[in-house]
Amino acid sequence: MKKAIEIKETTEFEEKREIEKILAIIHSNYRDIHNHNELEKTVHISAAECSRLLRKYLNVTPMEYIRQHRITMACRLLEETNLSLSEIAKVCGMNPSYVSLRVRERTGLSPMSYRRYHLRKRQQ
Repeated sequence: MKKAIEIKETTEFEEKREIEKILAIIHSNYRDIHNHNELEKTVHISAAECSRLLRKYLNVTPMEYIRQHRITMACRLLEETNLSLSEIAKVCGMNPSYVSLRVRERTGLSPMSYRRYHLRKRQQ
């Protein structure tokens, strides 16, 4: 029985290391990954295995994780830069209307209202 527990712990440790590797690669390449084929080429494991691991540990699909990360980065750029919405969308690998929609869904504010809110917050 002890052997089975050791195998399970080893497997979980290896899976968590693989997840960390996948996330690091996604964070570096999120702009360029738009489908499962690009994901496989970028992370060098099958899309099915990547999906299994992300669902198991983060409860999201790889593409959903990438979309969430893109919006996180867009929000950060709205907060920290003076880039236009079009420039931010391009940097994040999305179109401006999609960025606007997702920022509004996440924050309850339009992108420009979100930027103004954070600008005022920094000035206080």
